[in-house]
Amino acid sequence: MRLTQEEILDGNKLIAEFEKFELSDGTYHSSWDELIRVCKKFRELSRSKLHHRLCEGFQYALYHMNIEGCFQDLVRCIKHRNENKEI
Repeated sequence: MRLTQEEILDGNKLIAEFEKFELSDGTYHSSWDELIRVCKKFRELSRSKLHHRLCEGFQYALYHMNIEGCFQDLVRCIKHRNENKEI
């Protein structure tokens, strides 16, 4: 599923907030360097079973070199973490 420009902007903003950065150019959706750094940070937060299941989506996308899928799954994980502080 292709992302809209609004979804890309919102996702980039959410990831920047997660990293405690100001959003400058918002390249998480198109830069493996930027995206991988955040994936690693998210993975290192917790080792709970729920957290592990959340990480599986972006790990699968990484394995298949699907940057859009990885971006979408990471955004979903960060949203879930923000709404449910248990992980």
